Amino acid sequence: MCRWRSAWLKRDGDLLLAESDSHGEILEIYGIEDRNGRLADLMVPVEFCPPNDGKFYDVADYVFSFHETPRPDWATDEMIAYATERLRDIVDRAIVREDRQILCGGRWIVAPGVTVKRATVGTVVIANYGTVAANYGTVARNCSGGTVARNYSSGTVTENRSGGTVAENYGAVARNYGAVTANYCIVAANCSGGAVARNYSGGTVAENYGTVDRNYGAVTEV
Repeated sequence: MCRWRSAWLKRDGDLLLAESDSHGEILEIYGIEDRNGRLADLMVPVEFCPPNDGKFYDVADYVFSFHETPRPDWATDEMIAYATERLRDIVDRAIVREDRQILCGGRWIVAPGVTVKRATVGTVVIANYGTVAANYGTVARNCSGGTVARNYSSGTVTENRSGGTVAENYGAVARNYGAVTANYCIVAANCSGGAVARNYSGGTVAENYGTVDRNYGAVTEV
């Protein structure tokens, strides 16, 4: 499974990057195909991420690694040092450390204590530890201590983790391990440990392994 932040390390020491963390999609974006099985002689997939999906907002915790492949003989220590520092800079610039009125496009990490008033369509919050007041984009990970106050119809919270809160959901929560206070649309999977306080008329909990306190909509027990 590819993780934030993925890239390809080229034999000349440069990095192949795109607005995707799928190594396969990065190759597709650049029109690269491994037709003769010799791609590893030219480049290898790498990742720069916190161990165990830890503190995404603390770039000092991030570790450079080769993704599902051994380190090739041509990858020198100097190459790895350069790639690590370049990826560290990219990640550091994606961390939102001060309150923002709006995030418009791009991929971001919202640090603890920070409030983003609006995340627009096309915006991806890789990890939220603060508050996204109005989400029209995608919050990939709403982490412990993170709050999405209103997730609108175009908005998606891919994973609401234990300790995370989605206060009002008018869009989609794909996997809930935390708390959804009020659901008006879809919680695809309310996982073990997850709690939906109020599922209102028109709201659906498609697969429930957790708790739905008050239901006025539809809940499918598993």
